[in-house]
Amino acid sequence: MRTFGFLAHSVQPNNGTARGHFYFVDESSLASTRQMKDFLTRLGSQDRVLLIGDTRQHQGVETGRPFEQLQQAGMRTAKLDQIVRQKDPALKSAVELLAQGRSAAALIELRQQGRIQEIPDREERIHAVARLYAASPENTPIVSPDNASRRELNLAVREELRTNGALHHDDHSFRVLVQRQDMTGADRAWANPTPANWRQCLPGSGPRIRGRRPDPVHGPGQIARHRQPRSRLHRVDHTGWPNCCAAR
Repeated sequence: MRTFGFLAHSVQPNNGTARGHFYFVDESSLASTRQMKDFLTRLGSQDRVLLIGDTRQHQGVETGRPFEQLQQAGMRTAKLDQIVRQKDPALKSAVELLAQGRSAAALIELRQQGRIQEIPDREERIHAVARLYAASPENTPIVSPDNASRRELNLAVREELRTNGALHHDDHSFRVLVQRQDMTGADRAWANPTPANWRQCLPGSGPRIRGRRPDPVHGPGQIARHRQPRSRLHRVDHTGWPNCCAAR
């Protein structure tokens, strides 16, 4: 299983003479226009691609919705509309309503079946989720809408597992890298400390906007203003490096 970004950079260009490959690309609705272009331009006449996805799900972080646009442009499409995962007829009925976009009716049906429990208090809700998970962790996923609640739930679950004796009380701390998949390509370009970025921001050189230098600055925390209408300000720290985003 590979990500779309991996495929866009790893697929070797095929001039039509090499043996063809058949690519299955899942969650295609998450692909940006740039990723789809980079991937498709590397294919040869013998290669085939099956794009799998759902236009009603989340779109990509970066710009574009190529999976939906390709269908609108006439790409041959097969639709799967038969639900086979849910075996319980009552649960399947609610899932069918969700598939039709009737979320309110589906939630009412799920509530009537006793499948929804609402706990308004945030702290009480997190502890309740942790207790239920610790009591039956097998095949029990926890879905969190944001990173903040995910971190709180992780801590609460660990404490419950310690209390139940399923987790040892000794702690070991490790430094880990945090994925920044929510960043756009432009954000990643400015965040990446490449030598080109270093040269652009060396003390005394100043960041440029369309070939223009900012007004000189001489002390920490001063503002460098570009002599250009509607340009963005750059605050410069004691090293002379700008510590905010470059102007667009």
